[in-house]
Amino acid sequence: MPGFPSYHETVNEFHAAWLIFLMAKTGKTSTRKAFVHGILSANELKMGDVLFVHWLAELLLKPERIKNEIKSNDVDYNGYDVPKASEKTNFRINVQWMYTKNWEFQSRCEWVQLKQETSNSGGVLYFQEVRYKPLGKPYSFAIRWSMFDTDSYDTRIYTYEQDMVGAFSLPAYSDRGDKYYVLIRYRLMKGLDVWLRYSRSVFLQAATKPALEPEVKEEFKMQLRWQF
Repeated sequence: MPGFPSYHETVNEFHAAWLIFLMAKTGKTSTRKAFVHGILSANELKMGDVLFVHWLAELLLKPERIKNEIKSNDVDYNGYDVPKASEKTNFRINVQWMYTKNWEFQSRCEWVQLKQETSNSGGVLYFQEVRYKPLGKPYSFAIRWSMFDTDSYDTRIYTYEQDMVGAFSLPAYSDRGDKYYVLIRYRLMKGLDVWLRYSRSVFLQAATKPALEPEVKEEFKMQLRWQF
């Protein structure tokens, strides 16, 4: 692409930095798509960089996607490592829409299927999120409820969650259960904001190994930001 450096040792960092810049600055979908496609087609990218850029592109474009990968897992058999081939397929449907200028809704359903030589397994994740950000008001909030059911940790499903400012949350959902969280932001005064986040997860384990009692995890966070 025009303007890209020809230095092999710096092209990966350059691509990633400009993609982040473009995500934050541009509002033209066609420009963003062309830029992302140009980055993904660059032959200088290594495997780790390709995965990183794919993740950024997913956050930028939010596509419905089908992902398929074939890999080999080493399995111990009587003291020997025997390669075991597996094929993993992810299918995702994501719908996002606005209701007036203050309300935003997002629904997602994702399936995963893992085919191995001796067995097949799978899983599903569904979540519904509501975000409210009124114009000219000092407060906003987001609420999400998720349910998941997977056969094992090998069929876990990752999904991004909103968190405190500056924090990053990408949990792996496995076994069976549900989770909800509430994130609230309030501006106490000019330059002083507070974030509150509460989440509750209930794990019921997989259907093949039911638990006697559900495992419950709760988390509460609070963050203050003072800008001078």
